[in-house]
Amino acid sequence: MTDQYVLEATDTPSRIVPTSRPHFVGSVVVIEIEAASGLTTTQVADYAAMRAFVRTDPGRLGKSASPSILTVLEAPVGASIPVTLTEWDMGFLKALYASDNQRYATQQRQDIRPRLDDELRARGPGEAD
Repeated sequence: MTDQYVLEATDTPSRIVPTSRPHFVGSVVVIEIEAASGLTTTQVADYAAMRAFVRTDPGRLGKSASPSILTVLEAPVGASIPVTLTEWDMGFLKALYASDNQRYATQQRQDIRPRLDDELRARGPGEAD
């Protein structure tokens, strides 16, 4: 296969469910060796996993207080960075894959938010910092 996407059609098109949706069949993450300098193999692999499995953009995190492995490449020298996927990263992955992927992005985000909150709350008080 040479295409990046596979399109699937739905039997019942509506305003809630798109008539077709792309599915990734493969992914490649390219990281400059200089950007990964000082990182462990685990940090690079976890960063690549978050970029590939979720199609995340670290630039959209902004000044978020949520700790994420996505900050390892942009962290200033000497800053504290995660050594692996954080609880927020794992919660986000669980929430994303538990959400309905047959919805439009806006609806899917609305489904992910409470699931992520539930995942983080399940860890117990004071642990989500």
